[in-house]
Amino acid sequence: MRLGNADSYIDIEVREPVAPDMPGAGDLRLGITVHGAGFTGEQQDVWVRGSAAERFIDELYAMARGERDDVTLGSPSSNKELTLKVSRPMQSHVVLEGKLRRTGPGSPATISSSVVFSIYLDVKKLENLADIFADAWMAPEDTVSTKH
Repeated sequence: MRLGNADSYIDIEVREPVAPDMPGAGDLRLGITVHGAGFTGEQQDVWVRGSAAERFIDELYAMARGERDDVTLGSPSSNKELTLKVSRPMQSHVVLEGKLRRTGPGSPATISSSVVFSIYLDVKKLENLADIFADAWMAPEDTVSTKH
């Protein structure tokens, strides 16, 4: 799914959900690309806990109903490959902001690269935003229970 416009966007793709019979069932491996102001960052192995993804979607719906002003999602690892915050600083706009980070091997010194981003969306897209995440991340039988 792509959020933003041709100049500034974030692409988030579910690369691999963890199978129900495996430890970590329901967790998601995401491929993420962020582009803005001529810079691009890509990380194809961002893990998000399934419970965190469900909470994030539920909170996006609450935000669309006016019950929250912001929601956050982050990767659970110590490297924090992804931090994503959706907020409504103005009545007319929603901001997706965060940081996409990749660390490489190199102990004791770890190599790290990151892209910090802010993408503005029309507030009318807020409920649709929750639907987009729910449809992309949750099994069809789960999306009905998280909406509205």
